Amino acid sequence: MTIGEALKKERIMLGLTQTQMAGKVLTKSYYSKIERNVHEINAIDLINILNSHGINTAEFLNNIEKSESSIEIRIHKYNYMLHVAYYQKDLKSLDLLHQLLKKEKQIDEILDLEAQIELLKASIKKDFSLIPINEQKRLKNIILNTEY
Repeated sequence: MTIGEALKKERIMLGLTQTQMAGKVLTKSYYSKIERNVHEINAIDLINILNSHGINTAEFLNNIEKSESSIEIRIHKYNYMLHVAYYQKDLKSLDLLHQLLKKEKQIDEILDLEAQIELLKASIKKDFSLIPINEQKRLKNIILNTEY
């Protein structure tokens, strides 16, 4: 769970609008972008918002840490599965892993793993033409971080 998602959860539990939750700390527009994970919030603003609504900062951060560590653990496990499947040239395991990743929230680390799966499957088959054109473009964007 991201800070934005956790803030939204707290706001909904308190029955507040985004404007009320942001209070005098942030604009409603900026706060909305934090909830949607478009922008990040600095520590002082986060603490001020939490304190203004009686939310325990330590508990709030502890809950985020617990949920973040679980995704980190799963990503570590997925990386391990990816490497084992590749070194064993096991296409079925790569397909299974791909199905598991589709069920995850599509964060950068998951998208990167999906891209690696596509590349490794093509590498095992020794045929990169198996990767659809739109997927090739997406992989190039991920690898090169550009449209060109």
